[in-house]
Amino acid sequence: MGCNRENNATAPIDLYPVRGNVTYRGRPTPGAVIYFHPVDNSPYPRPHAELDAEGGFQLSTFRLHDGAPAGTYRVTVSWKVLPEGASEYLNAEDRDEGDEQLPKRYLHAGSTPWEITVQPGTNDLGNLEIEP
Repeated sequence: MGCNRENNATAPIDLYPVRGNVTYRGRPTPGAVIYFHPVDNSPYPRPHAELDAEGGFQLSTFRLHDGAPAGTYRVTVSWKVLPEGASEYLNAEDRDEGDEQLPKRYLHAGSTPWEITVQPGTNDLGNLEIEP
């Protein structure tokens, strides 16, 4: 069941839970940021999430973990870490700092190999493996 407009006053459209995992070289990508870019150029905000310590995510569009509208998306991910000597990963607000750890093709909607369709209902995407 989606988060319909009656239950989610901040969402002007129906949203559906989307969760998954992202790994690179078989390892989690904690602190990476994933964005879902609508293929139809929807006027709504891009669903996104910051990955947890295990590389897991739950998408947010208008509110934390509220899901994403049904549709097809090009999916990008960025994983930047602090300069040498720092032990914590950057958060989404600091995306422009740090060194990118992932192949460049995953950074842009025009080059990413990932295209995912969000269906009405719960969407469990499983593991998305980033290829070197």
